[in-house]
Order: sequence, then structure tokens, then C-alpha cells
Amino acid sequence: MDVKALVLSLAFSLTLFSCNQNTSPLSSIERYPAYEEEDFTKTNADEDDHEIKESEAKVSRYYIHTPLQYAFLNSSLNHISDFATGSRELSHPKGIKLSFSQDGLPALETNGNYHVQISLKDDFSNPKYYSTNTQNVTFKNLLLNTTYYWRASASFDFSASKIHSFTTESLAPRNLEVGGITNVRDCGGYESKYGYYINQGLAYRGGRLNKSDLDHVQIELTEEGKEVFLEDLGIKTEIDLRASYTKYQDKESGRMFDGAIDGLKYYSCSIDWHVANRMRKFGDTEIKNVFEILGNKDNYPVYFHCNIGTDRTGLIAYLLGNILGEKRDDLYCDYLFSNFGNINGSRPYTNLQSTVMTEYNDNLNAFSGDTMAIKTEHYLTEYCGVAQSCIDSIKSIFLTEKI
Repeated sequence: MDVKALVLSLAFSLTLFSCNQNTSPLSSIERYPAYEEEDFTKTNADEDDHEIKESEAKVSRYYIHTPLQYAFLNSSLNHISDFATGSRELSHPKGIKLSFSQDGLPALETNGNYHVQISLKDDFSNPKYYSTNTQNVTFKNLLLNTTYYWRASASFDFSASKIHSFTTESLAPRNLEVGGITNVRDCGGYESKYGYYINQGLAYRGGRLNKSDLDHVQIELTEEGKEVFLEDLGIKTEIDLRASYTKYQDKESGRMFDGAIDGLKYYSCSIDWHVANRMRKFGDTEIKNVFEILGNKDNYPVYFHCNIGTDRTGLIAYLLGNILGEKRDDLYCDYLFSNFGNINGSRPYTNLQSTVMTEYNDNLNAFSGDTMAIKTEHYLTEYCGVAQSCIDSIKSIFLTEKI
């Protein structure tokens, strides 16, 4: 079976699974195409309508990945180039379109809006609000393996509104759409090898927020992207791994000195990527600085990036994932997932072999320890000079024991 047929087959199977799992007759979800050239759009089967009280809200499970992404995540890693090559924007998640057309809401007056509440709690505490002039609303950037509750109203009185719910898939990575940035995803959402869950919503990796290689600051993050950063993700800290003018007299960071968003902490941890053996060259300075920032719980949530969010960003993500006990295949898959971003060049499987499997792992294997997690800790503490208390703090921040 060729790749196109595989993608179509997986997309169709995914839709059938979602239809069979959809036990909530009030939630209707329209599926979005993975990319414009192919029609992967599928919709749920028609469902009978009946009222569900808040305490009786049933749950449906839905996928955040596009069919193309899903096909890669369920294939052999060495097939990445069959799905994405870093040449266009394919890194965004699939939107989930929630319809309330059968809720019996009155027609809108001229210039009126419907209002939608969505919450992680069935009592709708700490909800987010959305307004729309149609009887549907689209959500993106949802947490993995999480149940959401939502309801709609023609006013801000939701007391008589019907309750809907759905649960998202558990398959990582949790990729995100942030206006003006490519290749963004959550470092959490994975199961550790050692009986823990790596928490979501703490550290995000991705591409630059301002244009590189200029002698002046040009912000690329859009206003909508800033809203996602501040309101949806709650980012407090930006770690910029690009070569700075202050340290290298290099324009790569676009003369950025104080961050792309007012009010965020901004740290320049400059790594010049044009050198061999990056882990040994910069271990005693910038990698130490990054992990000291990550060791302070007051800095979270954190967004770290280089230029396109692949190599230097990938190194930090790999070291972080290792000390948290992330599974090897998940680490490798996360590295290759950057090919879905518009990164102006591919990171094929051969790059994974030469960079991560060889350079990174050879450096880490030089340190003592029975596991890669322990070897990475020893690299960070013995070579980079990161305090053990800092490593312990990072683990306490990220890891939750599985129930």
C-alpha cells in the first residue's frame, strides 16, 4: 500500500472509530482536512437528540491530530519523509468544531452573538468564554487525554443550557497553533518509563517569535498568537537559544534584548550552532543556564526556542525528556515531528541517526549510570555544573505518579 493510500485508510478508520465512540447525542464534530490538496474531511454520523443533564453528561473521545500527522505517529519513524519534509506548515492541530444547532436556542437578533462556555470541570468553574454568530464554535490547542465540558446560550445565562462533553485522545505530541510561529508543541503529555506521567502545560518548544538575522526587531508573533500565549497557555518565560548580538555580535536573534511580549521574562541563552560537538562546547555555560531557569517553578509555563525550533531546541527537549524518563521512541518521534513545521529544510531519519542516536547518545553514554535518565543527570551535574537540587526541582514540577 502506498503512503497516500495508507493516509486515506487511517483517516477513514479514525473517523469510524470516533463515530463508534461518540455516545453523546448532543455533540457534533466536523473534521478538518489535513492539507488542501487532499480531502480527508469526515463527519460524524447523524445522532438522535435528547437532553442530558449536567450530572449525566456522557463522554466522546476525539483526535487532535490531522490524519497526516496521525498516519506518521502510527508508522515507522524512518518513513517521516513520506509524510512531511519541513517545507510547509503542517504542524497545526486539527480543529474540533462543536455544534449546538440542536440545542433549541432562539434565533439571534441583528448583530447578536451566541455565547459558549468551556471548562475542565463539570461545575463550569474557571470557564473560558467564546462568542459566535453561528451555531458552532471551533476549538484548538486542547490538552491530551482530557475531558472538556461545554454549553451554549443566546445570553450569558447558562442555567438552562444543555451540557455537552468530549474527551481528547492521549497520543502525544500535543501540537499547537500559535499565530506567526511554526513547529510549536508541548513537552508534556507522555508517560515516563518509571511509572510517572509528564505533565502538560509547563514547557513548550517551537520556532522564533521575532525574525532572525536582522539589525532591528521585527516581531512575527501575531496578535492572535500573543493571545494564545498569554490567555490560553499562560506563558511567563521566553528562553531564546539563538546567538545573541551581546555574546557573539551576531544578528541571529534579530537584535532582541527584552522579549517579544511585554511582561514576559526573557532569557537569552545563546548557543552558536555552527560548531561541532554542541553538548561539550556549551555544556558548562548555556545548557546550565537553561536548566537553572527550568529548575525555578516561578518561571512556568516556559516557551523555549531557537530559530526554527529543531536543533538547539531539540537538544534541550531531548535532555529534558531524558531526565524525566521519557521513552526513547517518544523522544525520537518528537525530534522528527519538526518536519511538519515550515522549517525551510527537512530533518530526515538520517539526521536523527547522526545527531541524536550518535552525537547526543555517545556524549551521554560517556557518563555513569544504568539508564539514560541517570546518565543525562550526570552529564548535567558533573559536566554542565547544574545543581542536583535543580534537577530534583524539575522532576517534581513535571512528574505526576500515574493512578
